[in-house]
Amino acid sequence: MQKYIKFQGKRLSRTVVKNNILKVWEDTTDLQRHDWYKEANSFSKNLSVVFNTHHFKTAGIIAALSPLKSWKQNKQLAKDFLLTFDAGHTSANIEKARKILYASGPAEVANILKGPKVTAFYYNILDPEKDTFITIDRHALSIAVGYKMSDLEISAVTRNQNKFFQDCYKYAAGIIGVSPLLLQSATWLNWRERKPGKRKRHTFKNSSNLLAAGYDPEQSRLNVTFQSGDKYTYIGVPESKYKKLVRAENSGGSAGKFFAKEIRNNYKFLRL
Repeated sequence: MQKYIKFQGKRLSRTVVKNNILKVWEDTTDLQRHDWYKEANSFSKNLSVVFNTHHFKTAGIIAALSPLKSWKQNKQLAKDFLLTFDAGHTSANIEKARKILYASGPAEVANILKGPKVTAFYYNILDPEKDTFITIDRHALSIAVGYKMSDLEISAVTRNQNKFFQDCYKYAAGIIGVSPLLLQSATWLNWRERKPGKRKRHTFKNSSNLLAAGYDPEQSRLNVTFQSGDKYTYIGVPESKYKKLVRAENSGGSAGKFFAKEIRNNYKFLRL
């Protein structure tokens, strides 16, 4: 198991990721700590009985029709497809579901699905007693890194990075003595149900470099407008950094110096 990886230009340790995951776990409720994948497994098995087909196929169809859909939508799409061989999804995903109908076994289904996220989701539904794979989607990754990730950012995750995050979930689960799949699903539900905090904005009065800064707690993004008019967004910035930036000016210090030392070269950024 790797102890470190490079992620978004920074060195990220297994310990930091483990702590991020367990921090969310500590916030989960008893209701969120139910075995979600066993529930999904039961749904898939019921479909296989109703439509007289193999469970490895119904689980694959569910996985094929899962991207960008809620679980409620995902279940309905799977039913619709098994009834009509069509459903309200992209043509690429429908084609995968059709190919799965003729698959000879789980390995062929996985080869049709491709991609570490949807393949892991498939195996988790197929057999929730096995933890060979952990589903790392946008929410699971956000939990692991400690701030909200976008769909674009999750699409850029490499296979090596994906495996690192899977291993971190297994590592964290071993520490607290629960199933890795239960840890992933419970923290996933908790993260999804969290209400976003209020966005903040500050205008600098005494800085020759900074004009204004805005902070989005849901996205963990710091938006900075410079005196030149240039605008940048810094990704994965803790709220504490934003508060210290504002405090640097309010306490008579230099917001510009704090920004240059603590933020500018320490976080991935995009020019707006």
